[in-house]
Amino acid sequence: KTLGRAWAPPLLVGSGVTIENLPLCARYADGLIVGSSLKREGYWENSLDEERVERFAEAWVRAS
Repeated sequence: KTLGRAWAPPLLVGSGVTIENLPLCARYADGLIVGSSLKREGYWENSLDEERVERFAEAWVRAS
């Protein structure tokens, strides 16, 4: 994940991360900034959807 450099700061993906593209993001990123994809109905103003959060966390563990 260091992209061939001797030292690299952590690479974070900060936009557009979904459970569908998580495996690709996990391949290159050290971490994620996730927002609306974890909200009810995927809408940023809604509250967190606990089921989405749980599925996402499980998918991150599998992918990383």
